[in-house]
Amino acid sequence: SELSIIEVVNAIGHFEKVAFATRNAPWDDYLRGDRQAISASAKAGALVFFGKGKCATCHSGPLFSDFEFHSLAVRQIGPGKNISSDDLGRYHVTADEDDLYKFRTPPLRNVTLSAPYFHDGVAVTLRAAIRHHNDPLNLADSEFADGTHSWNIGKRKSVSYILAAGLNLTDTEINQLVTFLKTLEDDLADLMPEIVPVSVPSGLPVAALFNSE
Repeated sequence: SELSIIEVVNAIGHFEKVAFATRNAPWDDYLRGDRQAISASAKAGALVFFGKGKCATCHSGPLFSDFEFHSLAVRQIGPGKNISSDDLGRYHVTADEDDLYKFRTPPLRNVTLSAPYFHDGVAVTLRAAIRHHNDPLNLADSEFADGTHSWNIGKRKSVSYILAAGLNLTDTEINQLVTFLKTLEDDLADLMPEIVPVSVPSGLPVAALFNSE
């Protein structure tokens, strides 16, 4: 009878801290001085991540997230979409038009084990997610089968200024980024099959352990 939402949140938070804390990835070993902990391709990917790719602008800090909200104008057709119209993201909470289509920056540790990507799971692979970052306005001029336009002016304006102009990453640089992100996999990932459910409450299956490319 004394159990409240406070105890529930604290319990879940403690579980997540213990079960999903990651500090022993190859990238951590590299930062601690082991220069052989990651490959040359991963090092090149790190240079893209912290440089041309602008990834660290939002994916910053030890968990690789600023925990802020940004818009990438992600397509609203993924299997995780369960609403009758566009998911307006943070706007549903704040009712502030500046928050239209914004979603929180996800942490990137073990990101290679957490497919599918984006809030609605529309990106099946990590490369697909990176390609969308590379050119988030790539579908801005597309139309639905009935001829109506798929993007409204609000969605166009919402796209983060950091990415709106595109990144012009090459396929080689995208591959290097994926290689770098694999260095964020922690040994605790070996325990994931015992922790990760088959699906989330919406019914969307968790395919992370089987499809990371």
